[in-house]
Amino acid sequence: MRVGTAAVIAIALLGPGLVLLANSLVAKLFSAVVGPSSMPWVDAAYTCIALLIVICTHAAQAVLYERLSASVAIRYRDMQEKALISHSIRAAGEVRNKIGTSHTLSLLTYDLGRTMAGLSSSFSIGVNALCLLAYIIWFAVFSFSISLGLTALTLAFFCLQSPIARLTARRDADLMAVSDTVKNLTEDHLLAGDEIFACHEEEVSARMTDELMRSRRKSYFRMTHILSAQVALNLVTPPVGMILGLFLLTSFQRQSEPLAVVVPVLLWALPNMLGHMVQVTANVHSITSSLVSLHRLRTILSVGCRTARPGAGVLCGTARESEIESVTVTGFNVNRDGVNVAVFERFEAASLRPTVVMGPRGSGKSTLIRALAGLEEPSTGNISINGAGITWSYLRETGSVSYLPQHPTLFDGSIYENLHLDALDRNPDLVLLDPVIRSTGLFDMLVEIGKRQERLTETHPNIEALELAYARRGLDVNVGRYGSQLSGGERQLVAICRCLLRRRPVTLLDEPLNHLDKTLRSKVSSVLVGSFGRRVMVFSTHNIDGLELSGAEICDVARPV
Repeated sequence: MRVGTAAVIAIALLGPGLVLLANSLVAKLFSAVVGPSSMPWVDAAYTCIALLIVICTHAAQAVLYERLSASVAIRYRDMQEKALISHSIRAAGEVRNKIGTSHTLSLLTYDLGRTMAGLSSSFSIGVNALCLLAYIIWFAVFSFSISLGLTALTLAFFCLQSPIARLTARRDADLMAVSDTVKNLTEDHLLAGDEIFACHEEEVSARMTDELMRSRRKSYFRMTHILSAQVALNLVTPPVGMILGLFLLTSFQRQSEPLAVVVPVLLWALPNMLGHMVQVTANVHSITSSLVSLHRLRTILSVGCRTARPGAGVLCGTARESEIESVTVTGFNVNRDGVNVAVFERFEAASLRPTVVMGPRGSGKSTLIRALAGLEEPSTGNISINGAGITWSYLRETGSVSYLPQHPTLFDGSIYENLHLDALDRNPDLVLLDPVIRSTGLFDMLVEIGKRQERLTETHPNIEALELAYARRGLDVNVGRYGSQLSGGERQLVAICRCLLRRRPVTLLDEPLNHLDKTLRSKVSSVLVGSFGRRVMVFSTHNIDGLELSGAEICDVARPV
């Protein structure tokens, strides 16, 4: 960032020097045309060549400046948005309660800035067109030849601008599409903030955003190239118009045309006025965007986030399953506005058998599980593992928790990508052979989803190979926004398997049997009770009818009084 900023400043400082040099050459050209020289055409030709070189250098400097400044700005904004996403994950609950998800998303986009910049650009187009027309009319009064040349140049300018404008519109549409994708991912991260934070997958979240941000950065660069071409065209037009007018003046001038009035205005007023108006328009757009970003930062960062204890900011690796034999909670009480929402005198979950927290709605089941996941701290209460006291955030900070919230979120992507958020080097075939996928019924669901896409035409040696092929196809199916392409039960089953596939020492599931039919409820509950591996398994439910829980420890709770 510092090197890029220094390069932008250095390139920007070349501009004034080039302007001074160009003005000196213009003055020399004017003297060569009207002065008492024995060979005016030779002097004028050499001066014009030098002036064209300076103009091209100035245009190249402007293009380089636009690209470098855009690169620095985009990288700074990416850093800013990643920080905001991380902050929003840590403060997801307060963001939703105090600001609202929709308002947060509007703050994380440039809609307001783009609207204000678009309005400013509309006024700027009108002002520039009127000024150009006024200058042409003024020159028509004093020198018809210069006015004719500038009119021709203006028409050529707009003929060049027209395809650039159309290309800009297409690039802008592409940019908005990518920006909407980033916006949707941001919303997904806000909705899934508790799950990501509890499972200590902030780094995975950051990697998911990196790819989309790279795509958006490419779109911005393509957009910047078009805008830089417009800037170069705007800078080149007035000086070229001046040169064309001078040659027309020397070729077709009439004795009545007052050179002393026309040339100084042509040399100074036209290029400077048009050039400065273009720059003012760009500056207004930049300042507007900065004000919107500042307001967005102040709005979101004013909401407090859950802080980690010192030294816990870096994921040191997941604790081994054998390290946690039991989790014990004593004196647990959560009081909100003088009302007890969760009370547990003693709660214990061991790795020998899963623990089912059974109770009606409002009995504090979700509050207890959220506290175990490190998402909130109780008003009073202590927690320990293997008999040793720890802080409420310890399990989360050590990467020991796999957490399924009561309302899980699916990301806009394939089922495979939702099962493994960090699916960089995983083999889909190994995923399909995983006992979690097979025993929960997800494999059968993937086969049915694969069949819904299109019947396979190639032959397979047996039924198992055919089902595996359909299941692979099912893994690649996009779940849509919020998992809209799946049923409620299918969404819930994918979220449950994602939680179990993490295989953390402590697995916490809040109402995992919601939205499941009777068959799937039985399968999933059997898996949870069976528990793959030696781990502490805790899940809550308000209804155990039809469930086989003989191998589980049932903690029956009532509404607190």
